[in-house]
Amino acid sequence: PTEISARRRGLALLAMANDLRDKGIEIANDAVRDDNAGNYEDAINKYCKAAEYLMTATKYEKNPVTLKTIREKSLEYVQRAEALKQGLAGKGAGGKKAGGGGGSKEEEEESEDDDVEPEPLTEEQLAKAEAEMKEELSKLIGMESVKKQ
Repeated sequence: PTEISARRRGLALLAMANDLRDKGIEIANDAVRDDNAGNYEDAINKYCKAAEYLMTATKYEKNPVTLKTIREKSLEYVQRAEALKQGLAGKGAGGKKAGGGGGSKEEEEESEDDDVEPEPLTEEQLAKAEAEMKEELSKLIGMESVKKQ
C-alpha cells in the first residue's frame, strides 16, 4: 500500500511538472510571436511569465537533463525580457507596463539552493531522457529569429 501511494504521488508530481512545463512553453511561444511582431510590452510580460512557469516546474522535475534545459531556457527568457525593457526605456516608450514578473531571477537562485541532488542516471536512462527532451524542445519556437533583430 505505501509503495503504491508513493508511486501515485510520484506520478502526480511528474504530471504537475509536465503541465507547468507545457504551459511555460506555450507562453514562451506566444512571447516570441509578440517579440517578432514588435509587441514588446506583451512579449516582456510573457517571457517573464514563461520563466515563472518553467522555474516552478523545476521544483517537481526529477530528470537532470530536463532540469538543466528548463533552467537554461528560463534564464534565456528573463535575459530577453530585460533586453526588451532596456530597449523600451532607451526609446522613452515608458516601461511602466513591462514591470510584471521581475522576480524570476530570484526564484531561479532560490530553487537552485533548495535542490536535492537526484540519483545519477544510467546511460540508458540518460539517452532516453535526452530523446524525450529533444522532442519537447522541438515544440518551442526558436529564439534565433528574435536574436537577429
